[in-house]
Amino acid sequence: SIMMVVALSLTSCLKDDGGEYEELVAAVEALNAIPNSGGIILALDNNQLNNLQMGEYFLSGQLLNYRRVYPGNRLLRAFHPEGGSSNDAVFRRELYFQAGKYYTLFVVETPEKEVEVIQVTDEFTAPAAGKALIRFINLNPNAQALDFGIAGETALLAANTPFKSHTVFMAQDADKEYEFVIKHSDSDRETFTFKWTPKSKDIYTVWTNGGLTYGIITH
Repeated sequence: SIMMVVALSLTSCLKDDGGEYEELVAAVEALNAIPNSGGIILALDNNQLNNLQMGEYFLSGQLLNYRRVYPGNRLLRAFHPEGGSSNDAVFRRELYFQAGKYYTLFVVETPEKEVEVIQVTDEFTAPAAGKALIRFINLNPNAQALDFGIAGETALLAANTPFKSHTVFMAQDADKEYEFVIKHSDSDRETFTFKWTPKSKDIYTVWTNGGLTYGIITH
């Protein structure tokens, strides 16, 4: 039954853990980027990744913080909440988790309105004081490639980034407010901006799933 609750302990974020957790396990977090989603159940093999009894309904825009998982090949399945008891998975794929590594799972909706899960390895070197690390991922199935940058600066942080694609983590001066810009690469259509102050030594992923919707994950 997928309703078994995963028994491995949780972690909060990368900077708190410091990478010193047991090398015998991997760590995984997940983001539900499906617009207007009423919730998703994720399961690795027969263990449920989000605990509904603990209120982890995993609605649109919600993040499941890092939790330890057994390494190796694991069967990932996704269910709508009403389909969990009948084993009616809307997505299934075997994923590999390496011991000692961190991963983020991005749950998205394809242009065909199907559920898909993208596995991304969170690889980085801890930022120095006064710096933050920022990564950008395009989770908008209706978008062309996207640009991500800072207003007034010619160089982009991400250029021509297709759906389901992401950048590496990039160092940025921290503790100052920026006006960030997300737009279609081939035009100024649907350009939108937001102001944000990255904090020193923090690690972030900026994501968008379309329209004026964006989010910031603190790893």
